[in-house]
Order: sequence, then C-alpha cells, then structure tokens
Amino acid sequence: MKIIDISMPVTEKTVVWDDEFVPEIKEFGSISKGDIANSSYIKMSLHTATHIDFPRHFYDDGKTQENFLLETFYGKAYVVEINDDPIAYESFEKANIPSDIKKILIKTGSDRLYELGKFSKDFIALHNSGADWIVEKGIELVGIDYLSVEKYYNDNYYVHKKLLGNDILIIEGLNLSNVEAGEYTLYALPLKVFGRDAAPVRAFLIKE
Repeated sequence: MKIIDISMPVTEKTVVWDDEFVPEIKEFGSISKGDIANSSYIKMSLHTATHIDFPRHFYDDGKTQENFLLETFYGKAYVVEINDDPIAYESFEKANIPSDIKKILIKTGSDRLYELGKFSKDFIALHNSGADWIVEKGIELVGIDYLSVEKYYNDNYYVHKKLLGNDILIIEGLNLSNVEAGEYTLYALPLKVFGRDAAPVRAFLIKE
C-alpha cells in the first residue's frame, strides 16, 4: 500500500488567490518566555491552500458541509492527466475516464506554479463545456491542482455555478505532481466547519 499526500502546507508563505488573505500564524504562549506551553493561533481564509468549496460559495441558499454524507469525501477516485487549456467537454471525452467513477482529480501540471512563491493567473482550468461534461456524467466531486477550477476572473463564473448548483463538490489547491494517472482511494476530509462556503482539507490518496 502506498500513501500519497496531495495537500498543500499552510504557512505564512502559502500561495493564496490573488495574494489575498495570506495566513497569519502567531504564537501567544511561549515556554521560552515563561509560559507553561507553546500555543499558537491561525487566521486565514477558508479557501486557503487545499480546500473544498461547498454550494454556499456561490449560492446563499446552497448546501454546506453538514448537508453532505461523510462518504462524499472518501472513496474511489480517478486521477486524469489533462493539459488542454482550457479543459473542455472534448478533453474529458478523449481521456478514457472509467464510467463508474464519481470522483475525479485533474492533473494539469499547474501545481508547478506554486514554486513561483506568488499567485499566477496562468493556470489551466475548466472551460464551461468541461463543467457541463462533469454534470452530465454524474460526477459528485472534482479536484484540480491549482487554486481554482475556473479561469482567472470572468463575467459570470459559469463553472463554479454549474458544478456547485448541482451539488458537485470542488477541491482546489491540490498537489498532484507526484501522482500518476489512474485509480486510487481518495481521503479528503474537511475541517468540521459547518454553515460556511468552504473548509480546509487534508487530502491524500492510497494506492493498493
């Protein structure tokens, strides 16, 4: 059995969307300063590093974490390598994704952009028709290896709205650089933050 960590670390140098809400991590208790223990706090967006978007992200009445079964965040998943920019309906059609797969993780190579140490607008993401394919095939969870499943700012956010409007969860901020295409068992358990639009997640894959 092989376990592959596909999460991004959270530090004060974590690359965030358009350089917004860089994590603030501070120590408020220090043994070296006479306190009984070392203690810290963190302040960050729920969309920092590897995270799951819930329907409420784009819909006021959308579902939040507590509306989904725990099984939604675990199970058989397929890592598909697609370098088309953007990723369209045809991109998925020619990718030979098994028909019984309900969770897909898209390896685009954009996770190399994390190495820049700052946000980049030049990442690969879904075309509107790519979102249509995901809905049509009954996918319940889709992940991608940069900070958004959708191209940098656009007029109507069709991709997010199409997916989340159909209760399809989105994992953004994955690191798939050391993952080969194929079938795995995915664990993507979010921090138990209820009633909100997103939650940080520690995601990993298991290959038997």
